[in-house]
Amino acid sequence: MSEEYRSWEEREATAAKDRAAADALKQKSATDQAAAAVELQGAKAATATKTMREQLAQAKLQQQLDEQAEQAKDAGKARQNARVEARAEAGTDFKRMVKVFVAVCMAAALPAQFKYFLGLHKAGEVTGGTAWLLGPLPIVLELAAWVAVYGTSWAGRKGMSKVPFWALTAALSGFAAWVNYRHGTAEYGSIAGTALAAASFAGPLMWELAEWLDGMAAVETRTREQRAADKAAAAEQKAAAKAKAEHDAKRQAADPAVWERFQMILIAHPLGAVDEETAWRQAWDDVHRAPLGVTAQTYARRVDAERALESVMGDERSVYRELDAWLGDVLRTAGDDGESGGGVLAPPAPKGPSPAPSEGAAETAKTLGGKGLQALRSGLQKGRRERTEKPLSEEHLRMVRDYAELVGKDGRTISTRMVRDVIGGGENGYISRLTRQVKDERGEK
Repeated sequence: MSEEYRSWEEREATAAKDRAAADALKQKSATDQAAAAVELQGAKAATATKTMREQLAQAKLQQQLDEQAEQAKDAGKARQNARVEARAEAGTDFKRMVKVFVAVCMAAALPAQFKYFLGLHKAGEVTGGTAWLLGPLPIVLELAAWVAVYGTSWAGRKGMSKVPFWALTAALSGFAAWVNYRHGTAEYGSIAGTALAAASFAGPLMWELAEWLDGMAAVETRTREQRAADKAAAAEQKAAAKAKAEHDAKRQAADPAVWERFQMILIAHPLGAVDEETAWRQAWDDVHRAPLGVTAQTYARRVDAERALESVMGDERSVYRELDAWLGDVLRTAGDDGESGGGVLAPPAPKGPSPAPSEGAAETAKTLGGKGLQALRSGLQKGRRERTEKPLSEEHLRMVRDYAELVGKDGRTISTRMVRDVIGGGENGYISRLTRQVKDERGEK
């Protein structure tokens, strides 16, 4: 049997092996293709990510460049605005326009002067040639005023008076203007003559004005905001001074005697050594011997009012007044302490008109009698001690201290009546404590 002869089984086995190898090769090729596809997708994704990163970086860089350009633009505008503001503050444009105006005035006035003087001829001659001999006169007339103008500037720098130079400028420029007016009116009419005269006079005048403003600006170093603030402060001071003057006029008209004493106190002391309100309190006390706003007539009216009330109420007035003072003190304090629960609660206000308090108080006093009144008085005093006392006001302390210092100069001491008048009234216990506090501070009994 030949070597090349194989059985069918062998050939089938070989074919199966070849098919298996072909399938394995195909499978490996598909796997490699899938791996290659995955690797390609990864490369594409990496490229896209890199491209996106570069785009973001470029966008950020462009944003930064735009911001820098905007900042540079804003800075340029700010510098431009600053230059405009500085130019306006220094009056640069005004000074430039003044120079242009002066040049135009010279260009209008000087040729007219030349035409006039060069066209003159000798007396008796009907016509003649050009009067060259009079040629320098226009320059003399027009420039003489400018000599005085620069003299004014020099005088200002040296601190000398500018008035003589101003007068000289006005006289010289006025003469040149008069010459232009005369010949301009004769040749061209009154309007042209007036315009030529204005050209001769307005140039030096405008220059003097610019020099004066420049000198004022050199002294003025405040900014626009500072000037506005100073102007507002000055207006406020003016209003305050006006209000004070009106108040002083009312004081003088209301009480001339106190006003005269007030002026004497201020004159007797060094200027500014005594406060005006302190001097006024001293003057009032010297004249009336009473707290501010209280006079002998005030006390007289109080006495008349007490007598009138007693004449109506009779013998019950004294009992009612004492009882009413206690009840009023308790009820007023209850209104202050009601929120915290202390004190006595005040009854609600009646809805309709209430009877006269004197009738109710009189009936109460009669019903209570001496023993009942004493019991009520003890209960009220106990209620006062139990409730929280109202603290002394620093403003009231200051007012009473000042008044005690004022009356102490005459050897007098303050009383509860004085304290009540000084602070404008108050409950009895508060007035007593306030008086005692100031007396203890001054070592008075």
